Amino acid sequence: MDYSGQIGTLADIAAKYDYAMATDVQFSVNGNHIKGVDDVTFENQQAIVKFTLQDKANGTTLLSPTTLTIEYGEESVSLTSIPADTYTTNGAGVLFVAIPGFESKDITLTATVGGNTYTYSKSGVTFDDGKYYDITVKMQH
Repeated sequence: MDYSGQIGTLADIAAKYDYAMATDVQFSVNGNHIKGVDDVTFENQQAIVKFTLQDKANGTTLLSPTTLTIEYGEESVSLTSIPADTYTTNGAGVLFVAIPGFESKDITLTATVGGNTYTYSKSGVTFDDGKYYDITVKMQH
């Protein structure tokens, strides 16, 4: 699944990046009719993360970047063109990101705010598919 192109709002995630999948689906065919044999359970294929980004220098200034890259292990998700309207919708410094679940990986966030680059790193992070996370991140310039 391609998670690039996100703009950081829940509406965008719901419209374009909220995937669910069912496995081991059994059905019967009778003429032109298809009927499920058992109940089907769909499982989300990503976590939804609400990031509130703050400047670590004072711990209170909210950062509203125009780009954000989240690297986890060998993978990454990049929001490469975050419009100003995102922060009108979400509030200053708040981004919602759909990200495939992973377990116990090092994560690095890199944000561009004006001409400045801010980073945050943490080891042993786990995001489970189908879960919602609300995280405040203090980023260093």
